[in-house]
Amino acid sequence: MAIHKRAALLLLSVSVTLGSTTLMALQGQNKSKEKKKTAMVLRRQDQTEQTPSEQEVADQLPVADAAAPESTDPDKRAKREKKNKRYDNQSSRRIEDAPYPVNVTWSTHWWQGLSAIPVTQSDIVLVGEITDARAYLSGDRTGIYSEFTVSAGEILKNDASASLYPGSIVTAERFGGAVRFPSGSVQRYTTRNQRMPLVGRQYVLFLKRIGTEQEFSLVTAYELRSGRVVPLDGANTENGEKLPFDDYKGADSSVFLNTVRDAVAQNSSERR
Repeated sequence: MAIHKRAALLLLSVSVTLGSTTLMALQGQNKSKEKKKTAMVLRRQDQTEQTPSEQEVADQLPVADAAAPESTDPDKRAKREKKNKRYDNQSSRRIEDAPYPVNVTWSTHWWQGLSAIPVTQSDIVLVGEITDARAYLSGDRTGIYSEFTVSAGEILKNDASASLYPGSIVTAERFGGAVRFPSGSVQRYTTRNQRMPLVGRQYVLFLKRIGTEQEFSLVTAYELRSGRVVPLDGANTENGEKLPFDDYKGADSSVFLNTVRDAVAQNSSERR
């Protein structure tokens, strides 16, 4: 009888030990999974806030076809010619096919005088999605610009002459772009610390009127991505220069939108 009791106690002890070992192993696995999940979240945040390199910026440029024929519609052709002239006289040399790679970066301090939220320098401020992006050569082929089609969502600051509403379609232009020649070579033209918005992405856009219709130049923008803010413009990883827009890098999207709304409201009250 005593032998049976000792055997039973021994089995119970082994069962408890195995159970504790199994529990510790499961807890270790859960902790490992939590660490991996946390690491993945942090990596996603790092990717969200990472500033692209100059090469990545160049690769994302809209591309113009150097050999594209003019529109056969006289109204469309006249309208495009008028836009193209805005970017004439950008250089003493025409943009032509070259036997070597061409990647030109204009170095200016275009951001001087701009605040991180440039409401006063913008006629329109809106949340919108980029639905199309194209590049065009200037009339004299010394410059190139990119044109973005924007589907407006929330209108944060309106222009009486524009009278935008959710669902309005506007175009935003920015100097720079890429051009593809019949030879297959592609030349890229950018402005230092400026990038181009991407099709399918949502942005808070600050726009300045440049035409009599729904035509604006892009002052700057902030992408709303995964609940965070990613400035469109800012210092690249090569020179590490800090621009005002970097202040909101990685900020919560909802908090940022409220900050923009407050800035618009303050600007409106100051103009009264």
